[in-house]
Amino acid sequence: MRAATLLAVVVCLCGAATAAGATRSTLVWIPSTDIQATQTWHLGIDDYFPSHEGASAPTDVGFTYGGERWEAGVDYFGGTDDPLAFNAKALLAEETADGASFALGIYGVGADSDTTAYNVVYALASKTFKDARVTAGWFKGRRHLLGDDDSGFMLGVDASLSEKWWGAVDFQGGDSAFGATGIGAAYALTPDIGVLIGFVDFHDSALDDTITTQLDVTF
Repeated sequence: MRAATLLAVVVCLCGAATAAGATRSTLVWIPSTDIQATQTWHLGIDDYFPSHEGASAPTDVGFTYGGERWEAGVDYFGGTDDPLAFNAKALLAEETADGASFALGIYGVGADSDTTAYNVVYALASKTFKDARVTAGWFKGRRHLLGDDDSGFMLGVDASLSEKWWGAVDFQGGDSAFGATGIGAAYALTPDIGVLIGFVDFHDSALDDTITTQLDVTF
């Protein structure tokens, strides 16, 4: 199922939405401008299963800690030779009635410069219009690993229909390992626990498109 078809299905079932439960550091595929609350931990478990044939991507188990207008975390990719990747984000400005939210961050900081040190830096802004929030920004990674498509746009839209249901549509440019369109809908089990199911359509035809399930817990 392509992203456009899944988008129509999700809209018909529950619409687009923003996190009503545990605070997420991402929309579906791209980072968000959200920051974990001060002195809280966040656990995220993301799985990616091929939508047709192919192998599943490694499970991503991430821990993030929130500070005063910043967060930092580590991801563990099970079954890989160099499983650790680090990330961090700073909130430069919170959204106001007259202004947008701004964040700077980095992710995919691996230990091996030849295989896992993607070092993707990004700048994002987001602004809420009625019930929908629009996110837009730019990213830049290491050309050594990402090739000519080592930079590009990030775009996303999320909105809320109820206290329980939420979701998002997002886009990251390029045909690298990070270039993809994502869409997902989720449900808040409790104020601190949310689950998402979505679809990630990679722009590189050599990569298998995936169905993703994501568990988020804040404690």
